[in-house]
Amino acid sequence: MAERTAELRELGQHRESVREDERKRIARELHDELGQSLTALRMQAGLLRVRHGAAVPGLNEQVRDITELVDRSIGVVRNVATTLHPAVLELGIGPALEWLVDELRRHSGIDCSLVLALEERLDEQQAIAVFRIAQESLTNVARHAGASEAAVSLCCGGGSCELRVDDNGGGFDPARVRPQAFGLLDPRVPILERRA
Repeated sequence: MAERTAELRELGQHRESVREDERKRIARELHDELGQSLTALRMQAGLLRVRHGAAVPGLNEQVRDITELVDRSIGVVRNVATTLHPAVLELGIGPALEWLVDELRRHSGIDCSLVLALEERLDEQQAIAVFRIAQESLTNVARHAGASEAAVSLCCGGGSCELRVDDNGGGFDPARVRPQAFGLLDPRVPILERRA
């Protein structure tokens, strides 16, 4: 049974690794390809206005409308790319969690604090796992908790990590959680393991 559990855990970790690589690739393509195309379109619209704006009645207003639409589209591309794979993850888990907490404050108005005690550096897979767990937890706080305050803490040392996300929201009745729901997993199951 233990061998089967280990195999399933390894399979799950591999699946998550493949999924994260795909997110990173899509985010990069969105940012690089679509982002650059939209930026070029914006520049072309500006050039059109400069060259012909004075000679063609109403062109300046149309170009302004096009530029505003392109700017909104660039913003959407950046947001989607950031949601798929925040570039700040490349700087490590500390800056990534700082960004996540700042985003929660900015978009939800929830006062959120962060405490980091990182005696050990996480590898990329571990950092991504911790980030995704924190991201999902804070998303749930913003959507469901009715909280005005939240606190995130990450302590890593001695070969283990503890991530805590607390809030002052209303909570829920664990007995009423649907069996097929994926929001909560058994906290005793290790998600991060050190490999020799």
